[in-house]
Amino acid sequence: MLTEVTATRYVTPLREGGSLPGIVEADDLGTYVMETSRAGGKALAAVASLHSLGRNGYAAILTRLVDAAIYFRECLGARNGMDALNPHALGYQSMVRLYAPHRTPDAHRELHDPAPSTAKMVKEGNAYLKAFFTWDNDTRMNINGGGVVYSFSSKYVTTASGEPISGLKFYPTTPLIGREHMKVAVDLLAERKAIFDEIWRAGTA
Repeated sequence: MLTEVTATRYVTPLREGGSLPGIVEADDLGTYVMETSRAGGKALAAVASLHSLGRNGYAAILTRLVDAAIYFRECLGARNGMDALNPHALGYQSMVRLYAPHRTPDAHRELHDPAPSTAKMVKEGNAYLKAFFTWDNDTRMNINGGGVVYSFSSKYVTTASGEPISGLKFYPTTPLIGREHMKVAVDLLAERKAIFDEIWRAGTA
């Protein structure tokens, strides 16, 4: 029969960087090695936040972030040439798909249709999205040009057609982000896309 104890103090890490595994002190005054396969900084930060804010405070922040993410995805769906790859996700990370000027947004088809023609469409969409990201990164984000910053995922998931689909990864970096910030982010993304599409049409991207 295993004895259950509660860790009361993180004593020292067993490898550089302050990550797990590490030695902890428990409520029986003994010391134990806490074993995990990954770094534990994020998990420990979440626990610290929960202790600091309380359950209700922590829940309020998570609710605000998830609400902002859902609103962000809804705003995307209302714009031409934009769609969310994860519109029903419960977390606050959003995967964004932008479409070339001659394409109609159809993330559902790209993700779930196994036809070879859809695989071709996904591949072409990936090329457009990569070109947009490279351009926006070089001309704005990488030179501190202001506005929302995001990353590029070359393989968000593998689609039903067998082709990996890429997306732009957006997530809040502060608990103070709300709907008003998400609207600004979508407006800027639409503005940048309109500029890039002119370049794309001209064949100079």
